[in-house]
Amino acid sequence: MIKAINTFVTHSTMLTVLQNLHNTFLQNHAVTSKFQTQNNYAIFHKM
Repeated sequence: MIKAINTFVTHSTMLTVLQNLHNTFLQNHAVTSKFQTQNNYAIFHKM
């Protein structure tokens, strides 16, 4: 019984960590895209 609970807790922790990593990745990607767009706009504006 205790082993099952431990396994479940470990599994939940793993899922939470994965979810956080995924969210961080998405946020970073969004920031990068935004930066890229601003950069392209600036370059285009200089022409």
